[in-house]
Amino acid sequence: MPSSLTEAQRTALRRSFSRSDAEWIVLAVAMMGFLNKFMDAMGVPLEESMLATAQKVIGLSGWTPGKHGAASSADPATTWPRPDRPVDLLSLLPVLPAVIYRDKRWTSGVPHSWPAAGAYLRNRTGHDFPILSQLTHGRAIRALATILADNTVADRSNLGLRVKHLAGLVYATTVEDEALANSARILARHAGATSAQLNGNRDGIGKQADAAFVLTQAAASSPAQITPDLVATTTAELSPPAVIELMVWISVMQIMHRLYAFYR
Repeated sequence: MPSSLTEAQRTALRRSFSRSDAEWIVLAVAMMGFLNKFMDAMGVPLEESMLATAQKVIGLSGWTPGKHGAASSADPATTWPRPDRPVDLLSLLPVLPAVIYRDKRWTSGVPHSWPAAGAYLRNRTGHDFPILSQLTHGRAIRALATILADNTVADRSNLGLRVKHLAGLVYATTVEDEALANSARILARHAGATSAQLNGNRDGIGKQADAAFVLTQAAASSPAQITPDLVATTTAELSPPAVIELMVWISVMQIMHRLYAFYR
């Protein structure tokens, strides 16, 4: 499902909020795109409390839960989440040091501003992801650069970066995002993809790659079109770690698709 965001909607958001606040809203939508794509593609059920929340907040707009509602018996009166209590917040204190340590370790050495973040990514991945130049929040730039870099490390990949980035191209083509498709082509070319492969010729690329592309195309749809039969045929060629890696990468691509949709 390609983004349907219009210029009028972009303008309305920018008129209603400061640039900084509008950016946080766009980043929140992009992050939820990751969670939505991964949970939908992997068959993770939506929590009933979230269904109840959505129904109460945006039900009057015409929103419906779609396929999530079919398996839910959520009653907004009983599943509406309660507010956090002071004791809930205090319970986070013991884990905060570990969280802060891991965050610092994961993002160590990653720049938090443009063009340094672009140069870092170009050195690591072959592409600078210029869409990041539109962002002003250092935390967001560093987090996204970390995600993109960590997902493109050759010796950590079960799929292989060539197949992974060609799958990213399948995703970008399916959602009709030419700017994102161009980024995927650059990444795939850097990983050794040939011109023929970039143009859709998959001859001789292997059964694992074919399975990855079929699974990607099904996952790229919104909602995902992943059936039990598709799971059976694709997982015969893809290991569980490879499936998770692929779905994470497609979900990262969904983040980027939403950023491209707003910032062009």
